[in-house]
Amino acid sequence: MSLLRLATWNVHGCVGADGVENPERIASVIRELDPDIIGLQEMKEGALPRIAELTGLHAIAGVTRPEFQFGNALLTRHAVESVTRHDVSYRVREPRGVLDVQLRRAEDGARVRVLVTHFGLKADERRRQADLLLALVQEPGAPLLAVMGDFNEWRPFVRTLHRLDMHLGPAQGVRSFPSVLPVFRLDRVWVSPHQSLLEVRAWRGRGVWRASDHLPVTALVELTPQPSL
Repeated sequence: MSLLRLATWNVHGCVGADGVENPERIASVIRELDPDIIGLQEMKEGALPRIAELTGLHAIAGVTRPEFQFGNALLTRHAVESVTRHDVSYRVREPRGVLDVQLRRAEDGARVRVLVTHFGLKADERRRQADLLLALVQEPGAPLLAVMGDFNEWRPFVRTLHRLDMHLGPAQGVRSFPSVLPVFRLDRVWVSPHQSLLEVRAWRGRGVWRASDHLPVTALVELTPQPSL
């Protein structure tokens, strides 16, 4: 069985529960997770090279707020084939984006497309962003698709999540926020084909709750053999 380890984590600008900005602490948690691919939200672009250096992973920035050099990011150990940054901002609210990355594993040539995003705080904003995200996932891409991020949706039976579940298969919601005492299921991972998804859980490693106000959410995916080109 060939497995792929995914993760998504809102790192809160690398500011932990103690109010201290500490990119090294974020990198330490990522090393503990040991992901093949991790999507990050609320990431400061200036801290990204340091985290990449400490983890040994390739880093891709998806800045949504240029004035703060702040937004989404992706770290991976696999080869990057292409990167597209989509604007899914809504009206005059905080800018939002989708980081769209095509990857290829060196060991077997398996191709994976990963979308990393962070939805807005208002319900109408999230509905519009779900529409734009669904349009993206219907575009041709790699045989395996992963959609991950902080969807800012804590209600289990709402249109935003229902539509994504209908197209991508149901995402298993796990409590990830706030990290000190997780109650809300804000951070999610969808995988298509859905049967490839083996496990989803919130990571509760020692001291991880201090690193950010969210817990990382991890997913284990089974890769099926892909035909050679």
